[in-house]
Amino acid sequence: MRAPVLARFLVLVVLAAAAAPSAAGVASRFDSGSEGWLAVSYPFRGVGTGVWTTAALPFDGADGLPPGSVRVGDVFAETGITAPAPFLGDKGSYYGGRLDYDIKLRYTDGVTYPAVVLVGTAISVYFDAPSPVVGIWEARTVPLTETGWKVGGTTTPATQAQFRAVLESLQGLHIYTEWHTGADDTNVDNVVLYGDATPVPTAAMPAVLACAPNPFNPSTRLAFSLPAALSVRLTVNDLAGRRVRVLLDGRLDAGDHQVPWDGRGDDGRALPSGAYLARLEAGPATSTARLVLVR
Repeated sequence: MRAPVLARFLVLVVLAAAAAPSAAGVASRFDSGSEGWLAVSYPFRGVGTGVWTTAALPFDGADGLPPGSVRVGDVFAETGITAPAPFLGDKGSYYGGRLDYDIKLRYTDGVTYPAVVLVGTAISVYFDAPSPVVGIWEARTVPLTETGWKVGGTTTPATQAQFRAVLESLQGLHIYTEWHTGADDTNVDNVVLYGDATPVPTAAMPAVLACAPNPFNPSTRLAFSLPAALSVRLTVNDLAGRRVRVLLDGRLDAGDHQVPWDGRGDDGRALPSGAYLARLEAGPATSTARLVLVR
């Protein structure tokens, strides 16, 4: 629907999403409905403030992490989704926290677009990010500080004062769903605002570091590192987000860990060939890895 944006700006995107909101958090898990979220005519690169056009946002009960998410295509010339009232208003205390969400694309230009727009009373700010990977759920974290944000309608980095002013009078929170010049079909799940004064630093995020061998038959090993002793849940899901195996559910010490998977489900039966997603939930963060089982 529009020519690809060629300019790439400095971005800070941490590919990890939180498993549960903090005490100060606001969350939409979309377990049974759209929870007041709407499709929105996206203010591309955050131009202007004020009124925007919205439409109903379909609920997808079959896809998600776990199943249940919102799904949207080409509703407007530029389409995103916009948050309901609990995410808006005076969110000044959320400065220093983060916005987490899971996103799944089916089409992409493979370039940088404005992933999130925050609209305040006087100005808006936007956060550029590279395209998510097509065909899998990808977890994203966007910082709620001025780092990486730009003033709407410009390429000027937002100052701390400007970013705080937007948070203190938040009238709109929009997440971009249209990453393709042409057809679009995008799911979003697990949108969470965290108000923690100290966000989890990038270096401290637990991560699934490797899956070897991959592709595999009949077994593989998932390797990850923990920055501290944490409660850990490691599951394998199909690409629709349905859990097929729980590999770990307990507390582990800091350090490197390896967990085998034999290609079987929770019921002990061998799973068919195909792609699966390993999902690690460790403390306040999650990450995913794509696995390919070949029989």
